[in-house]
Amino acid sequence: MIPVSVRGELPVTSQVAAWVNTKQERFHFDLSYPRHDLVLHVTDETYHGLFRVSDSRNVHVSNWQADGLQLYANLCAGELLGLSALLGLTQARALALNDFLRPEDFLHPSQPWCLFSTHPMKQDFAEVLDAPALCQGCVDFYRCIQLEPETETLQHVVCKLNRCRATRQGANGTK
Repeated sequence: MIPVSVRGELPVTSQVAAWVNTKQERFHFDLSYPRHDLVLHVTDETYHGLFRVSDSRNVHVSNWQADGLQLYANLCAGELLGLSALLGLTQARALALNDFLRPEDFLHPSQPWCLFSTHPMKQDFAEVLDAPALCQGCVDFYRCIQLEPETETLQHVVCKLNRCRATRQGANGTK
């Protein structure tokens, strides 16, 4: 397991850590004081992606406009921000393992079927979150740069998330 320090306001940080720590085994989110090599910052910062990677150690996820996305996609805060964190941590690990990569290398054409795609507005992710997935190009790219464990973790979490959402939607009679 790769330890990740989680920084931000309670209770959302504890919701994110609890969800991520129960859904996968690659990363362990730690709310205690020690600072690990990877740090997740949960903020109210205004930006248009699901996450932002500032360097190989720091990933940012934001509550900004998250309520609308959560409601539309039938997700809780821990699920949306936890998934966003795992996506960002995968890119941070790529930066750590490959000195030639830069955060701007991860710009991805807008596609309604890939969680790594880049969109001009945060609300544009609603379509992606309607049926979250990773495109084959991203899966191949991350595997090629030795991030197969992270890729498998993301695919596993997305599959679990889709099953949970389907169950929840069936119980609620929605979508």
